[in-house]
This record gives sequence, structure tokens and C-alpha cells, in this order.
Amino acid sequence: MLTRGNLLRVLHATKKGLSKRAFSQAIVMNGIKNNNLFKQFNIHSTINYNNFSTNLFTRQQQDNNISNEEQLQQDAQLGSSIFQFIESIKNDLPLQQFQDMDKLLQALIFQSHHIYRNSNDLQQWKPVFYEMIQILFNNHQMFSNITPDVLSQVQNEIDLFKDSILNSFDKYINLNSSNKEIKIVGNYCKILTNDILVKLLPNIKFNQQLAMKHLDSTIQEMKNFLESDSLPKSMKVSILSRLSLSYLQKQNIDEALHYANEGIEIYPEFTPSYITRASIYTQMGETEKALKDCDTMLSYDPAEIDAYYCKANTYLRIQNLSKALESLDQLISIHPNHPSALAKRSGIHFGLKQYDRAIMDLERAANLNENNTQGIFTEVLYTFDSSADKYAEHLIIALFNKVTGNIVETMKSLDEAIKVDATQPTAYHQKGIINFNMLGNTEDALIEFDKAIQHKDKATSELFLGTLFQDKGLTKLNVFVSRFKNGPPETIPTLDSEPELKEAFDCLQEAVNYLPKSFQLKALTSIGSIYVIMDENDAAVEEFNKAIDSSKEINEALMTKEYKYELAAVYFNRGHVEHTKLKKFDEAIQDYTKAIQLYPANPLFYHFRSLVYIIKGEDEKAKKDTDMEQKITKLQQQRLEQYNKMKQQNPQ
Repeated sequence: MLTRGNLLRVLHATKKGLSKRAFSQAIVMNGIKNNNLFKQFNIHSTINYNNFSTNLFTRQQQDNNISNEEQLQQDAQLGSSIFQFIESIKNDLPLQQFQDMDKLLQALIFQSHHIYRNSNDLQQWKPVFYEMIQILFNNHQMFSNITPDVLSQVQNEIDLFKDSILNSFDKYINLNSSNKEIKIVGNYCKILTNDILVKLLPNIKFNQQLAMKHLDSTIQEMKNFLESDSLPKSMKVSILSRLSLSYLQKQNIDEALHYANEGIEIYPEFTPSYITRASIYTQMGETEKALKDCDTMLSYDPAEIDAYYCKANTYLRIQNLSKALESLDQLISIHPNHPSALAKRSGIHFGLKQYDRAIMDLERAANLNENNTQGIFTEVLYTFDSSADKYAEHLIIALFNKVTGNIVETMKSLDEAIKVDATQPTAYHQKGIINFNMLGNTEDALIEFDKAIQHKDKATSELFLGTLFQDKGLTKLNVFVSRFKNGPPETIPTLDSEPELKEAFDCLQEAVNYLPKSFQLKALTSIGSIYVIMDENDAAVEEFNKAIDSSKEINEALMTKEYKYELAAVYFNRGHVEHTKLKKFDEAIQDYTKAIQLYPANPLFYHFRSLVYIIKGEDEKAKKDTDMEQKITKLQQQRLEQYNKMKQQNPQ
């Protein structure tokens, strides 16, 4: 069970221990005991440790949707090998346990060759270098929530994972050891893997002596690599940057600065060298020099998010919160889904007692980085002193329990927060969400939303207020609709005849007034649904049009799978009105098709499009949609059966 005492005690202990380290280092929180978290982990290990392929990321994750019959057939197939060298030696590698391991190796080796061959074209190879770092970092995160208490249970799997990658690079090199490019590429991959992925694996991370030994070994590997003949400038400067960071991790500032300077001298346009040196200057207390390096980096690339992140850390070092917030706002405007930036901004908002802004940022960060929940919460507590603010302390504990599934402790912590300050709306809002979404208690949810609205003057964010009114409106709408689950009302409802519908409508309208246009999709869609209920179909289509128009304002990075599903639902709803009410069949087909493009895994979309095709006499298209509907339904049923079987085998 997670309690306020052990969470804050551990987090503050971690915070103090990290305060002497460089801001650029990864922040790791150890030792949180949470029975529910351990249960979830044990299930995860049972399912996935026989096949890591579900956790290997070679690109940023794409929506795993079903788009056509061919993809349905491919869905159950295993990844096939592309590289001839893997095909020829796979029987000698433990790839049977890692059926998509070759995809990870493919990405790293192909990209290393790209860096090697485009040494003089920075625009060609720098993004590839960044992506390699991201790939390696993502692949350590499958182990991020493992704690020392359970490490022994998965030690063999972690070792197998590590050895499978590193040994594969050795075998790649040995296929043609006389080929200089292959040798350099293989060693480059191996060094980056050791430096970024291996050192963050739990068996090394939790053992300080082993971690330092591994760090020393990696440093020596880098130095030996830098002495290679005919080493491309691209590889040399990127390894110099990593070497500098490694020395910074050892607190050897002189060596760290030496190698950072060398990298800048060799290739001044390689901006990661500046961020490395800025981190060193921040550690030295040379904030002006650190900020200058960040600005130099931005002069080469105004969208360089690492520069904004480093500036935020530097400003935090000198307690300039407004400048730190400004830097994080700029970063998040470029990269809205940056978990660490959101967590750090959350910490600043907590420090400024802007609890509504803080909780929105923190929850978003935690949802974006589910594999490293502990790290996200540590980042927040590293940014401000929660011991001086009990309301913030209880909110943070509540949200940690919420994202790890401990709802009882979540509600207890929210109640404690309200005891500290009953005039803040944030805790009431969270209680309302949990009552509605997780406990199915709409009556209590509405009570909590009303309490939050009573104290809306304490809110600091219009986005929060818009979300609050939207949540209440959706809950009221749910209450109204649930009254007619056994059949439609005898007469067409109106706002005058149905107070609940009127209250839902008013709340949703209020939400639209507060929400930025790019966040209005759900509220406008719900207003459109109310018009459908009242049989005001032209008005409904107008609201659906507004909802679709609002989606054009959203940053592409915020187009999550959930958002695409909501947008698909808007097109479906508009198509359904055009189909069943307005008899505009061509427009209906266009909208159903758009819904399918956005979210191809919903069989209902195909079903209703097939009905319109039948009306239009296009029987072949109707049959194709019906077949797809049946295939998706069958696949979903199979997955549900697998899930239920897994739950029976691993009861929580």
C-alpha cells in the first residue's frame, strides 16, 4: 500500500541524493513499495518475458490500428529478418526469445551506416543520431518500473536481453572483420548501447559499485574508439559528446569540459556538444556561460528542444521561476508530448501554488510515460520542495496512486488534501473524475464537480475550468441518457422539458467558452449529440462541423490514438445524421470513410457504411465492408478471449 509517509520519505531521500549530480543526468527513484504495482509487474513479466518483441521500439510508436485485410493477416505474423547477417547467424543467437530483436538491430546498424557515410552532411546524420539515442532509451524503459525488491525474479531475462544485443554486434563485426566500415559501425552501435541502454538496466542501476565499474568500462571503450584510424567526423564528435557526459556523471568536471570543448572545436555546428557543455557550466555554477551555450544552440536550430530544457534547468538553479517557465512553455509548444518537460513544469506550478495547472501537467506526463511513472514523479519533487506545501504533497500522492491503480489510497489522499485547504477546486475535480470514470458513481461525481465549481475563483487556468465544466456536462448527459437505456422517451426531449439535459447543455456551452479552440472537440461533439437527442438535426450537424473545425487547430503531436478515436466519432456521428435523418447518402459515405481512416479498428463504422452502399445499390462495396466488419469483430473477440485467459492465469 502506498502511503503519504513512505512516498515522500523515499522521494525526498532520492531528491537529496541527486542534488549533487548534474541536471543532465537521468533521475532515478528507487525503493517505493506498492503492492498493486508489484502485482501488475508480475503479470507483465509473465506475459512478456518470453517475447520482448512487444516492447521493442524502433521508431516512435504508431497507432496499431487495422486498416485493411492485408494488415489483419499480418497482425498475427512475427517480424521477419531483413539483414542477411542476422538470417545467416540467427540459429546461433538467442533470437528465439526475442522474435523482433532483429528490428532493433536493423535500426541501429542501418542508422550507424547512415551516420558513417554522411559524415560531412550534418542535416543528414544529426536527426539519425538523435533517433538512435531515442531508440536505445525507449528500450531500457521496459524495465523502468522494476524495483530492487523484484530484481532477482527477472535477472536472467535482463541479462539475456543485454547479451543478445551486444553479442549480435560482435557477430556482425566478425562477419567481415577486414571491412573497416563494418568494424567501425559495429563498435559505434555497441558503445552507444552500453552508454545509453545497458547502464540504465536495473541490475546495473541499482548497484552503485557495478554502475561505476560499467561507467569506467564504457569510458575506456569510447577513448579506444576515438583512436581508430579514419574515424568519420560525425562519429567522432557524437562520441566526444557522450564521453563528456560520462565524465560529468563521474563528477570529473575538468575531463568533461575538455571533451566537450574538443567536440565543439572539431564540429561547431553539432549542437549536442553545446548542450553537454551547458550542463557542465550549470554544474559549475557558471549560469551565464550555460545560457550562452543554449542560445548558441538555438541560433543553429530554433526548435532544439534540449536547449530549452537546459535553459529551464539553469534558471531553476538560480531560482528564476518565471524564466524557467518561459523556457518550458517554448519547449512544450514545439514538443507537446515531452514527459520530462511537463513534469518539470508541473513542479514549478506546484511551487507557485497553481495546483490546477500542476495536476494537468503531471497527469499528462505520467500518461505519456507509463513505463517510468516513478521517474516522472521524482522529476516533480526534484523541482520544488513539497514538504512546505501539504496540499501539493497530498495531491501528488493521490495522483501517483491513481496512475498505479490504487483507487482507495487515491481517494484518501484527496480527502487529506481537502482537509488542508477546502477552498481549492483541484482535489474535488479529481474526486469527481474517479467517481465517474472508475467507480461508476455519477451522483457522487456531480457533488464533487459542484464543489469544484463553487471554488472556481481559485483556479488559475481556463483550460482547467473548461475541462471541469465539460466533465460535469458529460456526467449530466450520461445521467439523462441512462434513464432511457431500455428504450427512447415517449416524446422528443427538449431543454425546457428535461432539466438534466438543459444543465448538461449549459455546462458544455460554458466549457466551450473557457476551452481553447484546439481543446473543444469533446464539448462540441457532446452538444451536437444533445441536438440529435432533441431531433434538431441541422443544429447537430452544425456543432459537429465546429468540432471538426476545432481539430484543425491542434498540434500534430497531440493527435493521440484517443484523440483520433474521438475525432472519428465526430465524423461517424455526422455521417449517421446525414444517413438516417437527412438522407444525404454521399455525404454520409464520405464521413463514414473518414471515420474509418482515423480509426480503422471499429467494426461499427464499416457496418453503417455498408448499409449506405446497399441503399445506393453498390452491393460489392457493401459486401467488402461487411466482410471487414466480421473480420475485425472476430479478431477483437479472439483478443478478448486471450485477455480473459490471461486474467484467469494471473489473478491479481
